[in-house]
Amino acid sequence: MGHSRAIYTTTDRFQHYYWSDFESISNHYQTLDGILGKYLEFARDSGADVIVVSDHGFGPLNWTFPINEWLERNGLAVLRVSEPNKKSSGLKRMVRSAFGSYLSRDRFARFPPWLQDIVRRYFPSEGAPQVDTSKSKAYAMTSSGIFVQDEQLVNSTAEKLRVAVSDETGQRAFDRVVLRQEVLWGDYASRGPDIFLLSTNGSIPETTRGQYTNMTGTHRPEGIFVHYRPGARSRRTSRVDVQPWDVAATILSLQGLQIPDYFDGKPMLGEFEK
Repeated sequence: MGHSRAIYTTTDRFQHYYWSDFESISNHYQTLDGILGKYLEFARDSGADVIVVSDHGFGPLNWTFPINEWLERNGLAVLRVSEPNKKSSGLKRMVRSAFGSYLSRDRFARFPPWLQDIVRRYFPSEGAPQVDTSKSKAYAMTSSGIFVQDEQLVNSTAEKLRVAVSDETGQRAFDRVVLRQEVLWGDYASRGPDIFLLSTNGSIPETTRGQYTNMTGTHRPEGIFVHYRPGARSRRTSRVDVQPWDVAATILSLQGLQIPDYFDGKPMLGEFEK
């Protein structure tokens, strides 16, 4: 059986930077709705199923939490100011100069956060505080995970994070703080962060100050899962617990492929009334 796949990232970018511009976001979703309509027409004519899934939801970004600065205040991270240009390699000076001439602050802020982190780590601006991973007991390289050098400090660090509050708002910084073994398993789980952070709605941790300047929207854990089958009369809408591996299992099942015994996912096909 054949299959087709399309990935649209524009909704993510739009909502990060134009969350407060309802008209622009609404117009963009109408455009995507028209594209989806074409897929549904094709599916109806060919008797194919269509699955629409998001990797997360969205909401407003109201404040940020400087996670590495918080770790430093708690005696866990060591921050340093980036070295002057004269101590940098010629290549780094050249690349930094190119970035400086090409990127305004606004343009750089529109980079995906993971790319911003790479640029800051390997081509830091003068005077920008960077986490010194070689001297830190715990540090964040992404907005959602903490690496802890000494495993004996993992539980105590997690407990401190659970009660961390924002100096700016006085609110709890994190809705949930979970250990790696609670959410990751398998042969390569050890490569992930030791602690995962789920921010309080409306906030996001930043690894360096100003990381999310100009952003007005941020992720929410609730996403969408839609399964369309031509001829089905069911129009049920409900809150269901669908994991990424369940989506994979559903696609395998629709392709008529056997789901391996070691696979964690389960098909989310439901019962269709013909």
